[in-house]
Amino acid sequence: MSQKTINGKVCIWLQEYGWCEAKPAGEFKVGEFMRWNFGDCSKVVAIHSQTEKNVTFLLEWKTAQGIETGQRKFNKSRLVAIGASADY
Repeated sequence: MSQKTINGKVCIWLQEYGWCEAKPAGEFKVGEFMRWNFGDCSKVVAIHSQTEKNVTFLLEWKTAQGIETGQRKFNKSRLVAIGASADY
């Protein structure tokens, strides 16, 4: 994963999307959005579990069939792109 600072903000490169502002996974709160490659977004619905080093989120995202949910585990220090409700 490529990372750099743009206009004073930490950004990561997303495939088929470009540079996007990011923050450590451990800083995401319920109700915030994560952005993925190709510009897709997921909403943080709940924090399922946490340890000293990891966090597991319950995420939801829209598909052609409706809204789907799933869990995703991250190292708390891993940079994750910040999404927006307008793109959800």
